[in-house]
Amino acid sequence: MKIPFSHSNEKAKPGYYAVLLDNKVNCELTVSERSGFHRYTFPGEKGWLRFDMGFRINWDKSTDGMLQLVDAYTLVGYRYSTGWAKGQKVYFAARFSSPVLKYFFVGDTALTGNRADGKEVKVALEFATTKPLDVIVSLSSVSTDKALAEMRTALMGNPSIGTISRQAEKLWEKELQKIKINTNDKAFATKFYSSLYRTCMAPVIHSDADGAYQTHDNKQLQFTKGKNKYTIFSQWDVFRALNPLFTVTQTERLPDMINSMLQLYEDNGLLPVWDISTWEANTMTGYHSVPIIADAMLKGIKGFDYEKAYEAMRKSAFQNQRGTPDYIKYGYLPQDKHGWSVTITLEYAFDDWCISQVAKLLGKTDDYNLFMNRAMSYKKLFDVQTGFMRSKNSEGKFIEPFDPLLSEHGFEGQYIEGTAWQHSFLYRMM
Repeated sequence: MKIPFSHSNEKAKPGYYAVLLDNKVNCELTVSERSGFHRYTFPGEKGWLRFDMGFRINWDKSTDGMLQLVDAYTLVGYRYSTGWAKGQKVYFAARFSSPVLKYFFVGDTALTGNRADGKEVKVALEFATTKPLDVIVSLSSVSTDKALAEMRTALMGNPSIGTISRQAEKLWEKELQKIKINTNDKAFATKFYSSLYRTCMAPVIHSDADGAYQTHDNKQLQFTKGKNKYTIFSQWDVFRALNPLFTVTQTERLPDMINSMLQLYEDNGLLPVWDISTWEANTMTGYHSVPIIADAMLKGIKGFDYEKAYEAMRKSAFQNQRGTPDYIKYGYLPQDKHGWSVTITLEYAFDDWCISQVAKLLGKTDDYNLFMNRAMSYKKLFDVQTGFMRSKNSEGKFIEPFDPLLSEHGFEGQYIEGTAWQHSFLYRMM
């Protein structure tokens, strides 16, 4: 059940959101690193909250769920799901400022006392609401016990939603002050700082406070204690601009991000292409963890093992999938062997150039020459007659017909999400 609202009744700023729903319930939300803080102000003397483990807003779907009322003030649960990534797992613990008066479970539930299990499990909780209801919801990737431990940490000092909101605002202010602009154009400043704010949306922390995390295949592993393991590495989308910006704005967090990529290399055998909750979606082209890590190394950013990073880069360049063997065999990727052949060839060549520069940095002369040679692969797709980068078949002939304005996305296309015009400028942009 969705409750309507008007955008005119919303308030928002970094670290805080509030909305007055059409049913006159006022909702306030703020956040710490691993916990959310809610406040609900109801118009009457009693009010209800519903927790829905089957709810979704996209093509993600629940595969299993659980809700358990531990005591009158505490609810725990989990949601397993599939969709963009397989085997996603989120555990939570919620603490209420007022006791639950009554509750009932609904959905495809298997009831055992105060616990319900099922893919679409839901619980409705009734509270006395003569005063605002505060709720703390803490998360874990490992277990409800870990979520409870995080909740106990979040409760230390009996924080109010106002205190947490002010702390969140200070943290965001620190982020947004990293770049200062001088302008009298208020609209431009709003657009700039809104964009800078959005650069902090991903990657996100995946590990618990003690470094524990769970993989998509149910392995409970340990990241470096005192460090954060990150997830949501959408490398094709970010390697050109966002991650180079991180070498300026996120110098403290960037080593943890790179160590998270190296941890995925340890766990999965390759650097991430498109990671979410340790699941490799393998979406889009290139092996673009390479330029991200290379950029940091060549700028002298420390805090991770350079030799291990190089080992991982080299492994990606010789992987036995994603068209790499044919790219190595032919010196370009033939269109009759693999779709998106122009995009992949150009991006692999760029990634190989990045490896060559790291090899040079580390004094690996043979590898420097090897990858510099591979980086020249883009030249094999340049058509001097048209001036564009074009696909070839395995016999070395350009694919016909050719339209430099045709925008393609499907797997059989020669370019991904772009035209020959755009892809032919790839190396100039790099």
